[in-house]
Amino acid sequence: MPRNISIPYFKPGQDITGAPAADLRGRRFVNAVPGGSNENPRINYAEPNGRAIGVTAHDKVAGGYDSYVHVHVAGAVPVEAGDDITAGTDVIAGADGVALPADAANAEGPFIRLGVALTNAAEGGTVNVLLK
Repeated sequence: MPRNISIPYFKPGQDITGAPAADLRGRRFVNAVPGGSNENPRINYAEPNGRAIGVTAHDKVAGGYDSYVHVHVAGAVPVEAGDDITAGTDVIAGADGVALPADAANAEGPFIRLGVALTNAAEGGTVNVLLK
């Protein structure tokens, strides 16, 4: 049974499935990296202030049988906050794919905005992010 599951609040599109390039935590921003196979992209955490294709739906250990991870690519989904975030703030990816507010304290601009926070969250908590 997957752990640390991210259940979307609203999901108009579909999830995608990818092969994890490393052990991944749920509720984190991820991106496609080189090495996909079987028509599935290879997935790893988004780089800080980098692009992302979506948010991991659950924890997943890389390798082995059934080692695919589901990625939410649209909608409003929970993401782990790497800093305090206020509703209405644009969010960017931080280290290991956590959500950070898009401001000068977290990265030098220009920012790659991945979504907007729909709720407040404290560092280590969960923020509801509408993916862009």
